[in-house]
Amino acid sequence: MTTEMESEVKRTAAGPLLCFIIMMSAGVAIFVMPASFLFAVPALVLFSMGYFIYYLIHTGQHKKILSGIITSLVITILVMMIPVFGWIALSLWIFYNILRSLKTIKNLLPGALFSAILFALLVTPGIHNFSAYSPSAQLSLICFIAYTSLTVIYCLRLNRLRLDTQTTLFKCSMMWLSAPMIFLLVVSIVASVRTAFRAQTSIIQSKIKMPQQVSGYMRGNTAVQGYTRNITQTITTTSTTLLPGSGAVAASAARSLGDTTSTEGLNRDPWHMNDVTSTDKTLHFYRDDEMDTLKLGKFLTSLNVSIKMPLLRAEDVLFYFDDTVFGSGDRGVVITRSEMICDLGKAYKCFRLELSDIKALSISGSLNKTIKILTHHSAQHKFTLTQSNKGAEKLFYVLNTLIP
Repeated sequence: MTTEMESEVKRTAAGPLLCFIIMMSAGVAIFVMPASFLFAVPALVLFSMGYFIYYLIHTGQHKKILSGIITSLVITILVMMIPVFGWIALSLWIFYNILRSLKTIKNLLPGALFSAILFALLVTPGIHNFSAYSPSAQLSLICFIAYTSLTVIYCLRLNRLRLDTQTTLFKCSMMWLSAPMIFLLVVSIVASVRTAFRAQTSIIQSKIKMPQQVSGYMRGNTAVQGYTRNITQTITTTSTTLLPGSGAVAASAARSLGDTTSTEGLNRDPWHMNDVTSTDKTLHFYRDDEMDTLKLGKFLTSLNVSIKMPLLRAEDVLFYFDDTVFGSGDRGVVITRSEMICDLGKAYKCFRLELSDIKALSISGSLNKTIKILTHHSAQHKFTLTQSNKGAEKLFYVLNTLIP
């Protein structure tokens, strides 16, 4: 195994191992001294929150939150300038953000339920020891065994995702923070609805002249006839104006936070992740729902002639990377649900590889991307893709996600 591939294996294994060590540190501490849950559980939450903030800043995702807030401020200003259209735009924007927040809550629910079970297993022995006359070693042991079993299952699941260390730790921290995040999103939704618009009441005083009838009267021996005179009166009027409130900003901030914290995409099959593996012709990368059938047909025709294996059908192909230099579609890499086939012409030997036989992957290069594959039988395959570096990275991501 090359040094690069060894580092790739270590990279995918380090994250779940670190998560296991962190989670078991809290479990062992509480098992040895149940009262330590008063310190271990808050420390676990604070670590998760600290890493969550670090990850957002390190990966630049905090900019999404800021951009969402700025967008809401711009829309709010437009509402004040364009009354009728502005109200409609603001209402639709708040409604859109609320829907996105509700979707995030739905995605966070499994993690929240799982973390609630883990929290219960951590705090139950300590609470029982405080409330009971004598500590229950049996209860502590049962909770510790259950907590350890769930931790092992969770970390094995993380290991199967083959994420890098930073993303794995982020996913673990989000599992612990799922319940607080759901609470925060619900509060934000309620606040955004209540403060979407605000009523501004203003008091206006104006002076007007009012006619007043004066009756006749006697001034000494002289009779004064009645007449009409104008007097000035101050009139107070109250007006109520509906203005945009801070609800749009709150809803947008909650939605942006939900978008950055959502780990939904890490759990789905890659052919369902539209934002990651969708067809992009400029990157020479195609998915089955938007496949270039002409290019794929030429590739399969050339492939089925060159390989001495069962014929590959177009309906079996999930992904196709077109690496044809001259011509249209007769060179590239295709991926099905169970295997990958690479045919890049005379420069590389055509090979067909079961996905279950792949042990490790690595990608390198700046001018062109080179993907190296190590199999469970210690065989190595290496090929360089020349047509699109970003397309090669998408192909690498799909392979890295599909391998069991």
